Amino acid sequence: MTTAHTLWHLGSMNDGLFIINTPPSPAGTDVGPWDNPNGPTMVLNITDLPVGKVQQIVDAHNVAVNSHDALTARIAEQEKRIKTLEDALVPFATVMDNDIGEDEADGDMFKPMITRNRAPRLIIFDFRRARAALNGGDGA
Repeated sequence: MTTAHTLWHLGSMNDGLFIINTPPSPAGTDVGPWDNPNGPTMVLNITDLPVGKVQQIVDAHNVAVNSHDALTARIAEQEKRIKTLEDALVPFATVMDNDIGEDEADGDMFKPMITRNRAPRLIIFDFRRARAALNGGDGA
């Protein structure tokens, strides 16, 4: 079974032209699984199309596959970065949720009180981790 992420190739057999999902063999017996048990699992007969047009189809498919793989890798990188940023901001959100009232103004200075705060106190590590995460580091 093929997937959308498989590169395509031009193959031939008995003067026929085919799109296949494995590199072609020098013997020109690319299609017949009876000749090669490790041969292609996808065979599209395109004998009636000009070779140049078929090559354009194959090339366009392969560009799309490579673009998809690159995009998938980029998404994975961004998801990791989001997780790092979220982890670095948890101590600040905890203080916000537990120790800053809705009636306090945005311009007020937050001063932790030793006996009345419910969230863990912010420590220098929390600030350094947040800065590192914002600067593209792993937040450690």
